[in-house]
Amino acid sequence: MEKAWMPNIAGILNIVAGFQILGTASLALVATIIVAWYHSTFVGDSPSSNTAIMTLLLFMVSALAIISGIFALRRRNWTLVLAGPILMCIIPPLIGSRVLEEGTISVIGFIMLAVVPSLMGIAAIVFTALSKKEFK
Repeated sequence: MEKAWMPNIAGILNIVAGFQILGTASLALVATIIVAWYHSTFVGDSPSSNTAIMTLLLFMVSALAIISGIFALRRRNWTLVLAGPILMCIIPPLIGSRVLEEGTISVIGFIMLAVVPSLMGIAAIVFTALSKKEFK
């Protein structure tokens, strides 16, 4: 039986979006550290640690997206492959809007963190759902 191309595309989308979330979350974490240092040194107060906790949650989502992409390329565990892009479509936009409100990232950062991975996640969900028969 010839293998379909849809699980491969879903896996590649998951991996690319996972690394994109990882990179953007890393930049947001560095920005949070710089802002915290600035506030503690020059202003005298310290900002909340919510942004650091949210970026750690983004690290977990990116790890899940990368792992689900690997599983999609191997055509194993359909539910895990589907869970990665679903969480990728939900959590980064929620966190990205909160971090955008705090002023830690710019609008471009929000687009790179939330919009682009969500679009990739929607495509990965469609490709994964259509190729359920390919998974073991």
